[in-house]
Amino acid sequence: MTPPLPESTAAILAGYPEAAQRHLLALRALVFATARGLPEVGALKETVRWSEISFVTPSGSGSLLRLGWRARDPLRIALYVHCQTSLLERFRERFADALDYEGERAVLLPLDQPLPSESLAWCIAQVLTYHQARRARDAWNAADETQAPRR
Repeated sequence: MTPPLPESTAAILAGYPEAAQRHLLALRALVFATARGLPEVGALKETVRWSEISFVTPSGSGSLLRLGWRARDPLRIALYVHCQTSLLERFRERFADALDYEGERAVLLPLDQPLPSESLAWCIAQVLTYHQARRARDAWNAADETQAPRR
């Protein structure tokens, strides 16, 4: 079940066109549904950052995830990630031409098409577990280095 809409999120949505509101609400529901399937994420905190709907993992498992619409690109909404992560690179590796991207920070979603829910759920899961997965990779690499033969 998707939590009630916080006043701060409702205020952001009120300034957007109806089509953008519908898509963003559907994407918001997908964020919460995906998080529910990831026990390590815990309860998401929904907030507003940079005038965009944002989700933080208080558990520290993930990176900041933001949702937004921009008047300069009125026919699309966006799912934003931190630009200094490898997340968009992973998305591109997995979905290549199936999704539209903006640099290293956003997946762009047209308002005149249904959301690609399966692809987006995978992307959302990657964002919500980014730090946890990175810590696991770092630990594995460190353990691997201690096992490597010395020259």
